[in-house]
Amino acid sequence: MRDLSATELARRLELSPNTITKFLNSREPRALSAKTLRLIVQYFGLHDEADLDTDNPLADPRTAIRKMIDEMNDRDAYEIKELIEQRMQAKRLDQ
Repeated sequence: MRDLSATELARRLELSPNTITKFLNSREPRALSAKTLRLIVQYFGLHDEADLDTDNPLADPRTAIRKMIDEMNDRDAYEIKELIEQRMQAKRLDQ
């Protein structure tokens, strides 16, 4: 997702590039129509528009991580959770 441009996203969703630019530059994604928000949420595999609450969902690694988590099986999700917990604990100890 990081390399996806606003123009490319607009093309894939069959929307105007101006609409996507408006979305990316707005602090309030609800300024878009419900249909457009639904298309964007579905495209990124998110749960709802609250997941779009970020400075730039096209480049936000949290958006990509949420999508990966949703596609993981339970065993892989547990293993990743353990790795993240270990890393975060190590970071806290380093501070």
